[in-house]
Amino acid sequence: MTATKFSKTDKRHMAIIKKGLLLGWSPENISSRMKVEVPDIALSHTIVYKRVATNKVRGGSLYKNLHRFGKRCCKGGKRKAGRITIPNLIDISDRLAVVYLWSRLGYWGR
Repeated sequence: MTATKFSKTDKRHMAIIKKGLLLGWSPENISSRMKVEVPDIALSHTIVYKRVATNKVRGGSLYKNLHRFGKRCCKGGKRKAGRITIPNLIDISDRLAVVYLWSRLGYWGR
């Protein structure tokens, strides 16, 4: 017979994690708050992330309350590249001749 492995799981952990995520806190905020309020059962932010991931695998929905929801930050706006073009853009050579007369309001390029 083998000894059971020690596990630092407590029902209070999940209650605190769930409450913190529903309040919109990040796992870093939750772990910092646990260190102040209940230092005897405090967890690190990586353990909080692991608990949320385990909850997701088991069919839970705590991961939906994470700030970034599992997305990674992309520096330099690389995800928006190519999407900033103006739809139905008319080329400058295809403009109407009336634009160059400046007789109508709205053509302020004079």
